[in-house]
Formats: sequence, C-alpha cells, structure tokens
Amino acid sequence: MNIPKAIEIKYKYQYILQDASLPELIEADNLSIEALKRFQEGRPKCLISTVLLLPGETEGVDDG
Repeated sequence: MNIPKAIEIKYKYQYILQDASLPELIEADNLSIEALKRFQEGRPKCLISTVLLLPGETEGVDDG
C-alpha cells in the first residue's frame, strides 16, 4: 500500500468510527494521517527516506 492510499482509507473509515463513538481512535487516526502527510511532503528532501520504504509500503500507485 502506498501513502496516498493509506490516507484515503483512513479518511474513508473515520465515518464508521464516528458512528461507533470512538473519539480516542478518531484522534489517533487524525494524528497518523497528519504524520503520513508530513512524511510524504518531506520525503523528496531526504535522500535516505526516498530509498527506504515504510514497513508495508509499496512503491507506485495502488490499484486496490
């Protein structure tokens, strides 16, 4: 899974969490979404992180 797809999925499932009244989980998801965005924005500026993928991250565009 790539970072944009992970962010998309986290946003998609936040609606389910709101219905389940799980505010701590929503807050944790918001934090992880912002961390992924910041990592994605900073990645081109760092030589090491452009080579190393996060655990479970794939290169390129996800179809699924």
